[in-house]
Amino acid sequence: MARLAGARLLTPSGHCGCGAAPASPAPHEREHPYSRRGIVPFNKQPSHREGYVPIAIGRRELIAALGSAAAWPLVVRAQSSDRVRRIGIFFGGFSEADPESRARIEAFTRQLQELGWIEGRNIKMDLRFGAGDDDRRRAYAAELIGMMPDAIVANSAPAVIALARQTKTLPVVFTNVFDPVASGLVASLARPGGNITGFSNFEPTMAGKWLELLKEIAPGVIRVTAMFDRSNPNAEFARTAEHLAPSLHLQYAAAPVSSATDIQNVIHAIAQESNSGLVVMGGTITSANRETIVGLAAQHRVPAIYAYRYYVTSGGPRGSAALHESGCGT
Repeated sequence: MARLAGARLLTPSGHCGCGAAPASPAPHEREHPYSRRGIVPFNKQPSHREGYVPIAIGRRELIAALGSAAAWPLVVRAQSSDRVRRIGIFFGGFSEADPESRARIEAFTRQLQELGWIEGRNIKMDLRFGAGDDDRRRAYAAELIGMMPDAIVANSAPAVIALARQTKTLPVVFTNVFDPVASGLVASLARPGGNITGFSNFEPTMAGKWLELLKEIAPGVIRVTAMFDRSNPNAEFARTAEHLAPSLHLQYAAAPVSSATDIQNVIHAIAQESNSGLVVMGGTITSANRETIVGLAAQHRVPAIYAYRYYVTSGGPRGSAALHESGCGT
């Protein structure tokens, strides 16, 4: 994740800090270098290219890190240390009542408090929830931008895309975007450019790991369907899964979905084929309908792997057969 160009980093007391590495890093720092532009590591495999640092990070740790990252651009256009800062919080797939959105807000708020940013004292947060609906996302994106916040934190690619189409100046920090380059949100991982930056929590090779996990829990599976949001670019993940499936003796099928009806139809079709399995990639539609997905997969005894642990935990006891959280397997 790159620090936005021109942003100064201030603590609530008004002192200036810096997120970039020193101009001449010590030898031990050069092994996994930060960019001199202030690149913050993406969850990538080890690489010596600028901007890459290998890390393994779970969802909770990512949310805490995001709290730190979101505090960085708060003073992009503000010089007064006593002004109340304003942050827009934009969930693309979760509803306000979703336990997962509440947990993330609590973790985010707690981390900001540890950094000295207190809601109602020196910071104000405006929350909006897209609940997996394109029209809501477009409307809420415009609404948040109209509030002229110091920064907007956005969860999921569709939420960020909705913002990107309506502002080229307000700082946007994202999380849970599978492929920000393919989504057209950043120019590259090493040099994002523009007003958008953030964390990418997966890389395409994870698709191969999901297939391997499916074969481990259900060795008899010979057909696999990858379900993903039609509106959430996962093309590279789908290509990786399709490429690796034959090496695992799997017949591969892609199933883009855009509604609960699509999801039901896909799982019912899988259930008609013996020795078939399901891999559910993350996205706003699949997240918003995760209880339906987990429930139908369990009902039809379809072995399934989910990109996030919360798909299963929110699915109740019926979803306990396939439990995996990418990045910190459980």
